[in-house]
Amino acid sequence: MILARLLSPEQIGVFSVTASLVMVAHALREFGVGSYLVQEHELTPERTQSAFGVALLIAWLIAIVIYNGRTAAADFYGEPGVAEILQILAINFALIPFGSVNIALLGRKMQFDVLLRIDLAGLLVNTLTSIMLALLGHGFMSLAWAALAGTATTVLMSVYYRSDELRWFPSLAQWRRVAGSSSLYSAGAILAKLDLGATDLIIGRTLGFASVGLFSRANGLFLMFSDKLVRSVRVVVECELARRRRANVAITSDYLRSISYLTAIAWSLYAFFAATAVPLIEFLFGSQWENAARLVPIIALAAACTTLAELAPSVLTALGKPRLFLRSQALSLTVTVIAITIASSFDLTAVAWALVLARIARSIVFHRIIAPLLGYNFRDLCKYTIPSLFVAVACYSATALIIISPTLSGSNRFIQLVASSFACSLAWITAVILIRHPIRSEVLTALNKGMTMTAKK
Repeated sequence: MILARLLSPEQIGVFSVTASLVMVAHALREFGVGSYLVQEHELTPERTQSAFGVALLIAWLIAIVIYNGRTAAADFYGEPGVAEILQILAINFALIPFGSVNIALLGRKMQFDVLLRIDLAGLLVNTLTSIMLALLGHGFMSLAWAALAGTATTVLMSVYYRSDELRWFPSLAQWRRVAGSSSLYSAGAILAKLDLGATDLIIGRTLGFASVGLFSRANGLFLMFSDKLVRSVRVVVECELARRRRANVAITSDYLRSISYLTAIAWSLYAFFAATAVPLIEFLFGSQWENAARLVPIIALAAACTTLAELAPSVLTALGKPRLFLRSQALSLTVTVIAITIASSFDLTAVAWALVLARIARSIVFHRIIAPLLGYNFRDLCKYTIPSLFVAVACYSATALIIISPTLSGSNRFIQLVASSFACSLAWITAVILIRHPIRSEVLTALNKGMTMTAKK
């Protein structure tokens, strides 16, 4: 929010394109080691050391490639700043393995409270560093240095909360076992990162860095939610489903219920973003980003489609199906690249609609692959998600009524957002209870606990 007022759309666009370039490297860097550590049935100290050794070797090789290839990437986009950012991100890669292996082990042991502390510490340092450097006039480099500071903090926190299973002496003794499982997961993860970053990469080449900045700012509203909350949910789901698989427990009902809960929250939030696009963008980022507001409702639809398949990769990982994971990611990426490439010859609005089509295709691909494995059909999926659609419609309607209300239409943006947030929250709780959404019991329990605590005070 603060950075958007300190940096121009072009400056943010330069960093967004560069970050998208290294997304692929991030997936290759992990080489599926995290997924291997989570789903391995018999995790011995020797295998843990081998996983650390593989992660370290791959990350350092990639760091060297990024550093040496920085000039070529800058020449391709015609922007010297790309090389400057890649130089810092190369150091970032060299540090990551010292934290990533332990984070996977903590996830395997279901120590999510520790993972939350580590994530929050890294996020806090990243945010404060980026703001401070932007205020000092470092432009897009403030984001690069902040990423490095955040990673260093995450590594230090990971060392502090080191799992007993972690051995600091890397080994390659069982690299074949690690690589045999990890290579397919890594390939799938690479395609997933390409799928996520393809839009910025293509726009940067065809429509320019300023267009990337506008699109990434509109898309950033949804990435903040998916990158923090949804990613946390995905980690929990993957670890829990893997644990149940090791115990030979059925996971179909848990998966469908997880989708129901996730869509109830995500779709309603996206509906709120769509209804408040103009005041939200202006309040959070300033008037220089007002052109991004027109993209928000369309990207909200794309994000809603993405949510349907958000947990699918976790299921395939938990079930030990790396080949299916790779195949589904390949199909999704193909559709995304074709759709975005064609649309980028027009304008950003066309790109946003192309993203909607690509995300619909992605959801269809994943569910057609997962449904036979878990034994559910389209009707079962609708049974768990249609109630979430009704809740989202209620939230959008309540929010839109506040925004277009003659009383508040000329009000301060902050007042509009506060009033619409209250209306959306009230609509969400009411809709969840009245239509008896599966998440209803959780909401009633939370309300009862809240009232009990209030009464005691």
